[in-house]
Amino acid sequence: ATGGDFYFYENGIQPSVGRLIRSIDTERLSIAKAMGFDLYPGPVLTKKQGYLIEDDYENCYRSAPGFKGVKAPQKLDTRYFHEDVGFGLVLFEELGRKFGVEVSNISSVITIASTIMQRDYRAERARTLDKLGLGDLSCQELLNCL
Repeated sequence: ATGGDFYFYENGIQPSVGRLIRSIDTERLSIAKAMGFDLYPGPVLTKKQGYLIEDDYENCYRSAPGFKGVKAPQKLDTRYFHEDVGFGLVLFEELGRKFGVEVSNISSVITIASTIMQRDYRAERARTLDKLGLGDLSCQELLNCL
């Protein structure tokens, strides 16, 4: 409605959005743990990189000097949206299934994004284990490749 006339992080990432980000990041970390990796939570890593001053999910992006003044996109139909869902979340959902990790929040966001954008991100299969040449591997074979 504003054509992007608001600050993406300062105005757009309110505490409720931060909680959604935390739920997705928690699932990402669970997938990594099931694969034998111990990763930093998103805000902790981003703070280490110097973009954030806080490392909580509900407020860190709004107060981040590294994100201050970033305007929102003028429309939803942007490569950022399509890449985050089609290339990122769809692969996370597949890895979650493969390694037996519950990814209900990731799955929900993919479904909602597909509805909003009137496209089926799962069917597009932009980045999947098959596309990466890894689809036929067992969990252990996949981990050996990594």
